[in-house]
Amino acid sequence: MTASMWPAVTSALRTTFDAATTVDVFDGIPTTYEQLTAGVAVGVDAAYDDGTSGNIRQEWRDAGPAPDAHREEWGEVVCTVWAQSGDDDLEAVRATCFDILDDCLDSLHTIDVLAIPEVLSVRGLSTAQPIQRRTSRGVVCEVAFRVAYYAVFN
Repeated sequence: MTASMWPAVTSALRTTFDAATTVDVFDGIPTTYEQLTAGVAVGVDAAYDDGTSGNIRQEWRDAGPAPDAHREEWGEVVCTVWAQSGDDDLEAVRATCFDILDDCLDSLHTIDVLAIPEVLSVRGLSTAQPIQRRTSRGVVCEVAFRVAYYAVFN
């Protein structure tokens, strides 16, 4: 019996986003984040890197002893897309960042619920937080977003 579907969902998101985008996709924050022009980080808010990777809530669905009883799980995985440049063209960087986000979210609508039978639904964008700023290396746009899922398993 698994404690949660969250690890499997996180891994499946990384694989799915990697296939859907032309940028590097990381399991967690990359060690060279500031030097990358664009990318996706799964399981981390790369803008703040505060250790918050998502959340999990479970309830028992039916009576009975494990492993026969089923649990319902609602979870979220924090992800970040970003784009940056060496200039001040924020409009272009923002467009690139949201194009990457579009590719990630579109990929969640074209697959069989992450190919995990226990995961019954995925909501590609439960919340998002765009962040734009200027740095010494130019402008950057980041979007921290949460992918929500619902699973039933025992």
